[in-house]
Amino acid sequence: MTNFTKFLSIVFGVLLILTLLVSFFGGHTSSEAFRSSLLDFSPASVDRIEIENPNRDYVVVLTREDGQWLVESQDGSTTFAASDRMVNAALEELSTMEISAVVARSPDRHARYHVDREGTNVRLFGGGRGIGSIVVGRFHFQSQTQFYTYVRPSNSDDVFTVPAFLNATVARDIPEWRDRRIWNLDASAISEVHFVFPADSSYSIQYQGNNIWVSGTDTLNSSLVNSMLQQLSDFSADSFPAINLNASDFGEEKYLINIAMDTGEQRNIRLAPLPEDTARFQATADGFPYIFNLQRNRFKNTVMRPKRELLP
Repeated sequence: MTNFTKFLSIVFGVLLILTLLVSFFGGHTSSEAFRSSLLDFSPASVDRIEIENPNRDYVVVLTREDGQWLVESQDGSTTFAASDRMVNAALEELSTMEISAVVARSPDRHARYHVDREGTNVRLFGGGRGIGSIVVGRFHFQSQTQFYTYVRPSNSDDVFTVPAFLNATVARDIPEWRDRRIWNLDASAISEVHFVFPADSSYSIQYQGNNIWVSGTDTLNSSLVNSMLQQLSDFSADSFPAINLNASDFGEEKYLINIAMDTGEQRNIRLAPLPEDTARFQATADGFPYIFNLQRNRFKNTVMRPKRELLP
């Protein structure tokens, strides 16, 4: 055996020993350690999502039935329509997460990255079986253009970074997952709107054809009126109470908006200020079974304008 052959044999032996040591102490195969993605699934295959946040004493549960996503109430006794757009965006984000780096491979470092009991557990199911599960840890902001989240697969000790702000997704509570759409009417079919306000501030507007709106003997600014009608026809809540309230729990309204359609159909929106929250209205709407919230300033500036502001 020549010296060169001996040298190659020694190098090979050292590399073999190092490989065995890494495999032994890491506890995972090399393919596990150098995986490129955390979850391998198709969003279309998921029909149930469970999000367990350590700051809540209940689990957020989202289920898909007949193509519609639903979110369960805290006790699971009621389901609400969930935002399909929001749920699908979350699944797309989870399915396309790419690993930036491996930062830990030992349980004693999980607490540092909040991927232990302080992390948020996200579990995905499809067809009655588990598809994937991860623990989302803390967010790290490195610079204005560089940020990432620490994530650990539930069945692994490895901790990875992914270039995403997953905390914003998994931290959503039940009201934030709900579909905020109240109704979607044909704005061109609205013929009258009656604003019933306190004191002497009530007024009505009527459509005269040819994009002309009037209030009494006054012709109104059609651009402002059309903007208002767009808000009223494609009508959505801004948020929902933390504890769900049925429309029957609504007290006496302070403001009433009555929308009359050229078909004879009418819709009412009832509003009342929240004593403990000066930034929002509490509201109900015909055909919608629950109380919802509206941002007070935004709604006043776009819909509840005094008549004088609608004049040319």
